[in-house]
Amino acid sequence: IKKIVKKNKKTIFIGDSLEDYKCAKKMNIFFLLKINSENISFRNKLKIKKIHSFKYLNKYLELR
Repeated sequence: IKKIVKKNKKTIFIGDSLEDYKCAKKMNIFFLLKINSENISFRNKLKIKKIHSFKYLNKYLELR
């Protein structure tokens, strides 16, 4: 991840786990949570951007 961030100034980490979120936070990378049935326990506790489907990813990225 460090190599990717170093080469790319605009980096988005898309993940679906709490570990993914912690890694992105540690690396100071914008995090986008891919919602699924396994992350229901923590997804509403965190104030982060969420996406239900990759189908709408382009639309979300255009808004950034």
